[in-house]
Amino acid sequence: MPDPVQILRLGSRWLAGAVDDAAGLLLDRRCVGCGEPHASLCRSCRRAWGQPFVVRVPSLDLPVVAATTYARAAPAVIGLKERGRLGLLPVLGEALTLAVASATQGLGPRSLVPREPLRVVPVPTVAARARDRGLDHTAALARRAARRLTTTGQPTQVAAVVRHARRVSDQSALGRRDRWRNLSGSLVVAPVDRPPAGPVIVVDDVLTTGATAAEAVRALTAAGWRVDAVAVVAAAVSGPRSLG
Repeated sequence: MPDPVQILRLGSRWLAGAVDDAAGLLLDRRCVGCGEPHASLCRSCRRAWGQPFVVRVPSLDLPVVAATTYARAAPAVIGLKERGRLGLLPVLGEALTLAVASATQGLGPRSLVPREPLRVVPVPTVAARARDRGLDHTAALARRAARRLTTTGQPTQVAAVVRHARRVSDQSALGRRDRWRNLSGSLVVAPVDRPPAGPVIVVDDVLTTGATAAEAVRALTAAGWRVDAVAVVAAAVSGPRSLG
């Protein structure tokens, strides 16, 4: 039996987003960054995101690529996740596409395995958060990136194989050390006939400490997968290319 309180909470959140988007359609859609009309994110604000860059994550011994910094993308990320502004899905999906495409450039022979598509593995969203939002936004962004990459000549599939093995707390409420403790050993990988021979990239929306991505990579590696890179929409970098 659905929880009436949860239904009301979900309804109010998405109603706020729907009203926001409806107002944008009727009164010229407003940019989530600067408030300019006609676009969910105007060209000027999108250009300010810059180009994808490599992030140094000490806990990950593989390439990590972000489309932009969280400081720049925060209004769009929050608009989608907390305000339900679905019009931002294409914007963030395109950003993730660019990050994945950039991450594949240095894979060498692994990117050329015959008849083996690129697999993008979304980091799993906590089920309660996905229910509250009415959307698993990370999976939705991964699907958009896979479709876009496929249309541009890079066959890509979403492999949503990573699952939570136990209950975890909301990461946004935790500090750096607690994030790592919260996630340690929390993810597992669904059984498959065989791990893919082609390239595998773990994807997420935001990289904060690297704990979530590192746990996903650990779980995949333990299940026999070879992970080639991590790609995210935005990274909370403490320097130009570092995550301390």
